Amino acid sequence: MLDTLLSMSALPLLFTSYNSWSTSLNLLFFYITWSTLLLSHPPIKIELIGSLIIRVLCFWLPALLFLLFDVGIPSLAKNIKLQGVRGLGQGRGGAKAIHRAKVIGWALLNTVLAVAVQGAIEFFFTEVLGKKSALKISSKLPLPGELLWGVFRGIVLREISQFYIHRFVLHDESGFLARAHQTWQHSIAAPWSVVAQYDHPVAHVVGRALPTYLPAVLFRFHLLTWFLFLAVVSVEEVTTFSGYSTVYSMLGGATKRTDKHFEANGEGNFAPWGLLDWMHGTTVGPDIAEDAEDAIDEHEERKRRRLQKKHE
Repeated sequence: MLDTLLSMSALPLLFTSYNSWSTSLNLLFFYITWSTLLLSHPPIKIELIGSLIIRVLCFWLPALLFLLFDVGIPSLAKNIKLQGVRGLGQGRGGAKAIHRAKVIGWALLNTVLAVAVQGAIEFFFTEVLGKKSALKISSKLPLPGELLWGVFRGIVLREISQFYIHRFVLHDESGFLARAHQTWQHSIAAPWSVVAQYDHPVAHVVGRALPTYLPAVLFRFHLLTWFLFLAVVSVEEVTTFSGYSTVYSMLGGATKRTDKHFEANGEGNFAPWGLLDWMHGTTVGPDIAEDAEDAIDEHEERKRRRLQKKHE
């Protein structure tokens, strides 16, 4: 089953034109592979193992590569960190290594815990309530428009729920989860990618796992839509927590906002995309409008340099 899931790299082909024979054959191959997978394995097994694979490929692999870069070439890495040498981790020598190992260990457990909660929700729907699975697990492939619309709705609802949970639950200052969040994740002054999955386990489930999975349940995503949505979320997390100043465009703005959230010890920037922070007046540092202007200026500057190089 693992080999089959890993070989299903034809999902992006769903976004391509249906006019060519090669695309039609690729789609046919994908459909046969997907249908065979559904017939040969329990749907919940496909959902949970597939979710883990996506987390590994889209979050853990790049996160560990970023960490390897930070550890292997710190003299270069500190120059592209928003907080400089502070962004390379806490402590010195062996203490820093122990701290990193602790963060990675708990982050791995939280990743597995999030998938376990996902499985528990599916079990509740199918076995306790006697209803259909929380997600739509069908051999019928979603159309490209359905995939994109599902991912868009998921991102919007996740942003809204994550903002309010992060602001009013994880930074309430009087509740258990707020104290746990402050003691765990906010014990780190400058984020690095793995920190996206590092928090008290309950705070992680409430503040990150549920806002990611519940939109898929509410809209009853097709399983392939869920996989694509989870991949987008994973890339967003590993990028916005990276602490790198070299990230461009709106993701660069989200990275800066996440970094400022840690630098200000959680005083604002409660969601990565910044719109709700701008609306509620909780922005720390440049707001989303300034980030958009910076992204446009960066694009124009890169365009100008390309043209200049072309004429030389």
